[in-house]
Amino acid sequence: MADKGSMTIDLPWPPTANRYWRNVAGRMVLSRDGRRYREAVDGLVWRLCREGGGVGFGESDLEVTIEAHPPDRRRRDLDNLLKPLLDALQHAGLFADDSQIVSLRIRKCCVAADGFVRVRLTATGHDENVFEKN
Repeated sequence: MADKGSMTIDLPWPPTANRYWRNVAGRMVLSRDGRRYREAVDGLVWRLCREGGGVGFGESDLEVTIEAHPPDRRRRDLDNLLKPLLDALQHAGLFADDSQIVSLRIRKCCVAADGFVRVRLTATGHDENVFEKN
């Protein structure tokens, strides 16, 4: 679902940051789980845009709100979801760089079969970093 300057998309439960990268011969590479997740997000974003519900945010500053619906009741660190999720959204072309995010909120919600995350991205209406000096 999208309106001018914002969009909401439901995505599969991401791999944690601990499983997103692998050390191979001294180099950090995207893991198999990470590649699969990126491909899934790419497909969902492409489908949303094809249906006319997607927007690209270019280099606009963004507010991101995430509702995390875990697949079960195990203890989880919500912050471990952020990097894989935001990297996949950037890779799908919704925004140029995750440094554009000026506000980020995440909350754990009720358990859902297979788990999912609902992500709302909103352009803030200004393109300057709130921490820049005048």
